[in-house]
Amino acid sequence: MEKIYKKYFNNSCSPEEFAEILKRFQDPTRETEIVNVMVENWNNIQDEEKLMLTNQRLLDKIHQKIATKKLQKGSSKKNFSLIGMKVAAILIVALLITSIIWTNKQSHPKLENISQEISAPYGTKSKLTLPDGSTVWLNSGTRISFSKKFEKERKIDLKGEAFFDVVKNGTPFLVNTTNGVIEVLGTAFNVKSFDSEKFEATLVRGSIKLRNHDLNQEVILCPGQQATISNNKKISVISVDTELYTSWKDGKLIFYHEPLSSLAKQLERCYNVKITLNDKKIENLEFTGTIEKESFSDILQLLTRTTSIKYTYDTQNQTFIINSK
Repeated sequence: MEKIYKKYFNNSCSPEEFAEILKRFQDPTRETEIVNVMVENWNNIQDEEKLMLTNQRLLDKIHQKIATKKLQKGSSKKNFSLIGMKVAAILIVALLITSIIWTNKQSHPKLENISQEISAPYGTKSKLTLPDGSTVWLNSGTRISFSKKFEKERKIDLKGEAFFDVVKNGTPFLVNTTNGVIEVLGTAFNVKSFDSEKFEATLVRGSIKLRNHDLNQEVILCPGQQATISNNKKISVISVDTELYTSWKDGKLIFYHEPLSSLAKQLERCYNVKITLNDKKIENLEFTGTIEKESFSDILQLLTRTTSIKYTYDTQNQTFIINSK
């Protein structure tokens, strides 16, 4: 198929080859393949003059193919019309795609800089490999965006919680959040940055530098340290057991003196449920334990046995209501 793509960009495809390419353009499962082909051949078309020449050649092919079919012996008028329209349609699509490439090139000087967004909805987790080979795990309710090709810097925009295992290659790796920016070269760390929740950056391996947006304060973390940004926007650093903050990527939730208010938010994301704490007195109740393969109902039963709470289910609002006993 690679040969057919090359012939397409050299304007030497047969009608049958154009038909095969058209079929692939229309197949949504081949989107990545098509984008890669376009990227690979992007620099083959350097300027408007060459593009216009390409378009003119395609137009000439339309006329040439129709004329050829017209001269073929035994071709009825009806058959000529159908064949001619089919050939023309295929070539026109190719013409339009070439024009679209040119338009995108004008809007985006480098296709590689087009960003993509990946998310892990509530109740799911996701693992992906970035263009530089770094690995990212996305926790439930998390969204990241990044360029399809890294150049002078490897910048990730994060909203939610993610664990990064970064490949060291000399190019700065930046994780931008609403609270601050983390800069690394090669390391493994966890970042938690949900709206209305405390920001946390936990370092497992290597070194990271955290800079907050509002106060322009910077700190450098060592392995086993965690930086937090609270409501006053200041950065605080403490030593932690990193497994408590990274076990989620391995399918476990480990809690140590976790307030029920924080636990409820994590369970909402992990199990895609709605939880309402209906009593202020229970928000600071602490929970210690490990959740691995338990169902949500099992967890509720565990909480009611180990803490002084009870729950009901509001069917109208599809919400679990938790009260003190």
